[in-house]
Amino acid sequence: MSFVKNNIPTATQSNKPQHIATVIKDVANEIKVNISTEESIEYIVSYIERNQLDITDGYDNWLNIGFALVDALGENGRDYFHRISNFNSSYEFSECEDQYNKCLNSTGNGIRVNTLFHLAYEGGVPKKQQLEQQQRLVINFFIITIDKNGNQKISIDAFLFICFLKAMGFFRISTTKNERQFVRVLRNIIAAIEVDDIIAIIIEKVFKNYKEINGLTEQEMFNAFCSKPKFSSENFFAQLNPDREFKLMKDDKNTSFIFFKNGFLEIKDSGISFKDYSSMNGYIWEEQIIPHEFDSRYLENIDSIFDRSAFAKFIVLISEGYVNSNRELKQILNPRGNRIQALMSAIGYSLHGFFETKMKAIALTDSSLSDGANGRTGKTLVSKGIAEIRPTSDISGKDFQSSNNHRFQKIKRNDQVVTFNDLKNDFELESIYTGITEGYEVNPKGKQPYNVLAKTLITSNKTLRLDGSSDRDRVYEFEVTNYFSEDYHPEHEFGQWFFGKNWANSEWQYFFVTMALCLQVYLRNGLIKAQNPHLQLRKLKEETNREFLLWVQDQEDRLKFYGSNNTLESFVEEFPDYSNLAIRTFQKWCEAYANHIPDAEFRKNQRHEKMRGFSFKRGTPPKFE
Repeated sequence: MSFVKNNIPTATQSNKPQHIATVIKDVANEIKVNISTEESIEYIVSYIERNQLDITDGYDNWLNIGFALVDALGENGRDYFHRISNFNSSYEFSECEDQYNKCLNSTGNGIRVNTLFHLAYEGGVPKKQQLEQQQRLVINFFIITIDKNGNQKISIDAFLFICFLKAMGFFRISTTKNERQFVRVLRNIIAAIEVDDIIAIIIEKVFKNYKEINGLTEQEMFNAFCSKPKFSSENFFAQLNPDREFKLMKDDKNTSFIFFKNGFLEIKDSGISFKDYSSMNGYIWEEQIIPHEFDSRYLENIDSIFDRSAFAKFIVLISEGYVNSNRELKQILNPRGNRIQALMSAIGYSLHGFFETKMKAIALTDSSLSDGANGRTGKTLVSKGIAEIRPTSDISGKDFQSSNNHRFQKIKRNDQVVTFNDLKNDFELESIYTGITEGYEVNPKGKQPYNVLAKTLITSNKTLRLDGSSDRDRVYEFEVTNYFSEDYHPEHEFGQWFFGKNWANSEWQYFFVTMALCLQVYLRNGLIKAQNPHLQLRKLKEETNREFLLWVQDQEDRLKFYGSNNTLESFVEEFPDYSNLAIRTFQKWCEAYANHIPDAEFRKNQRHEKMRGFSFKRGTPPKFE
């Protein structure tokens, strides 16, 4: 047999994370001894994968494993054959396929499934019953003594109790100084847990389902445990320091991951691949796992995603689909155009769990030039899509108070995105400067504060007021088209609500592919600067007014002195409704205009021939539609 090494790297034993000293998935469910043939095969193959054993040494062994799987499962044994063969250093997919085809077509070989069990046990896989006996936890922390009067006394050995809790996967980890975060680690998954929940598991599951070495009954254990309050205190559980490092599997500069129930997507700028958890070299938080299974066959249609996916089409429409008053598209939609690529890069940036970079807030705003409140353009649906992929906190912009000490208390420790939805008009970006760039300092009521490093997403019907370079340096702005509105929703366009319980599985799958593609666009290009055709004029209209912009268009495109009184009188003569306008307000308009128009200029507190005023250059004024 001449194996050729597969091009997918296999993790080495030394890189595999150390698992807990139990295979219990749920302490209330004991592992059954009497299991079916396929369950036995799955147990063997899973053990091989966890421990990276090669039981295929020698062509005859490899051949007989194939015959044994055919005997037990027929065609359904093919995947197991690959999973077992994968740990041979010469494994090659096509050769393994051919070999299993030959085994299927062979007759009268006499090999039965017991041959597989024999080779597995000989190769280092313990029998199920032996493993269960070795790994099943036994309650051993109760100490029984007899006093001089012959009365039985039950006490708890603190050291043994701590060891028992660790064997069950309970630990205390520290993320900041003096912070206590309790977790439960089962295989590669870390789940946050409160002390009360740990106690509930001990009382409701352990005492009911585990054998106590001294023969104590459930009632005796319960009474003894409850008589010792210190063993239920947070201070006692604080001793659950990890006995190993839980190295988290994180995004890096060039790679991102999306975790599902049955495996994970690995996204690089060069490609997207779906991998089994057996190849994962690290731990992940339970919140990171999307409660869906991913079907890798949908990756085959990635080049036609904009024709197949409702969500991908939605992204095209809110980035390219500008319409006139008759809802007619102003241009041909181009999925490869600047704006769709820019929006995908912004979504990808928000999804990318890598924070050693220049952090910015992604701000989505409307494109309508009307003076109404607008809204319903699809901004919130984008944030909901991101929340389906990454743990996200949603903070109401209308209720946000920068002076409130608990303003960030909705943010959870493992959140990767913080969304401020529907910001108020007077929102000051400076109030979240530190959160955007260095993480959000969360001060929950009655609990220890903690810091959360997360990406920031902002949605607003109005444009953000960005005062100076500090504001502009911290924000990436994208205007959403007017394709959707109060009167025309995505439901009208696609005939369904996104992300609901009735959303077709195929749409979920294509949605996952679309979001992975957004990540890839960002990893390849970084944040692509968006062409926002209406943003500049919207900002000017919101910070000045239409009459002022009309006045600007009549001015000369050169730096010129304007006397305060004369200029104001001239403006009021043209627009009588502004008879009470103050010169200070007028100059603020000129300054705001110069801040938004690159080739404009404004200089205040100028003098010319003993006259007070300002200098102003029009530059290239925005065009009104």
